[in-house]
Amino acid sequence: EVLKHSFYHAFKISIYVFIITLAINIIIYFTGSHMFAKLFLKDSILQPIVLSFIGLIPNCAASVAITEIFLKGGITFGSAIAGLSSSAGLGLIVLLKEAKSKKRIFNIIFLLVLYSSIAGIILNRILPSNYLYMILH
Repeated sequence: EVLKHSFYHAFKISIYVFIITLAINIIIYFTGSHMFAKLFLKDSILQPIVLSFIGLIPNCAASVAITEIFLKGGITFGSAIAGLSSSAGLGLIVLLKEAKSKKRIFNIIFLLVLYSSIAGIILNRILPSNYLYMILH
């Protein structure tokens, strides 16, 4: 019985993850990376906050997109760290689907975004603006 329930649960989550991944890939395909630079508020103090929310997308496509745009110079190092820090992978999906207290889950997500955003803003203030160039060369 436990094994049957586990397989059923894994199947449901796999279908959900597939649908989300497909949707994200379609959006990336049709919008391109230049739209991400606009979406991520290039050269704005709010960029780490936006990236923290983008990092909540529950699969690796968001993390790959954040990393690629950072490497192309579209976002700052602090913003990349904010986006990657707020990512909880598939853990948030399981948490949202299985948790009894939705209020508690949203408090956890709020704190995840808050701390990631603060870390990104602090890193953007501490590190020089040409930090990407210094890392790669």
